[in-house]
Amino acid sequence: MSSSFISDLFNPMSLILLKYLFILLFIISFLILFTLIINRILKAIESDKLRKLGIKDIDNLSGLEFEKYLEILFKNMGYKVIRTPYIQDYGADLIIEKDGVKTVVQAKRYKSKVGVKAIQEVVASMGYYQAHKSIVVTNSFFTKNAKILAQKNNVELWDR
Repeated sequence: MSSSFISDLFNPMSLILLKYLFILLFIISFLILFTLIINRILKAIESDKLRKLGIKDIDNLSGLEFEKYLEILFKNMGYKVIRTPYIQDYGADLIIEKDGVKTVVQAKRYKSKVGVKAIQEVVASMGYYQAHKSIVVTNSFFTKNAKILAQKNNVELWDR
């Protein structure tokens, strides 16, 4: 590694290749930054649209869209929000936290009444996520048995 290496490094062909490598790295960095900015803008547009929804609009959302809607709602209420995986969520769609109190949320966008299964799921998720409280939120209503089970397990119910 003597002067031969240094002279090879600074020969005209190496300098040209080095110049193009830097240009390529700059372009890749720019594209990554551009993609991040576009994704943030699209997320802001989606959040704005979801924030303005009425109950009739909510009735037409998919389950995943309803979860995103609730995520925005809870963030606007001052909660730190984590959305769990859409599949294998252990009974909670959202984990919200405020003032040191962790709450699991089960979201049910239904056309019919929500039954005891939703209550059972959210109660089970409390242990898994080490939560203090639980809530089941629906755009519909709850069955009588769901209300009884929720009361016995201190599950908060939010409906229409």
